Amino acid sequence: MTPRKAIREKCLDCMGGGGAFKAVKFCPSDGINSTKCPLWEHRFGMTAGRAAKVHGRQYLDPKQMPDANTALEELPTPSPVLRQTQASLSQTSAASTLAGLTAARPEETQQ
Repeated sequence: MTPRKAIREKCLDCMGGGGAFKAVKFCPSDGINSTKCPLWEHRFGMTAGRAAKVHGRQYLDPKQMPDANTALEELPTPSPVLRQTQASLSQTSAASTLAGLTAARPEETQQ
């Protein structure tokens, strides 16, 4: 398990385990709405740049996070467009990785 994935798992566990994805996204431990957690910026299990593309830059800005007392049911759910973006980024990443592996071994493809 990579360090980023371990952080993601820790955040999921901290926010209630299992299907706590929404709770992790709106985690109040940003230092403004609650106590500052050193893992807050890394809670998505990816780099900040990729998290901004996948989830939206607003989720990396503590000033845009809801108050710690906000009920989980009151928070918005991800839109279908966001889910499609996440899926396309995953497919693009997989395709570019495969292309990189193929390009790294040109002698095998010429045979």
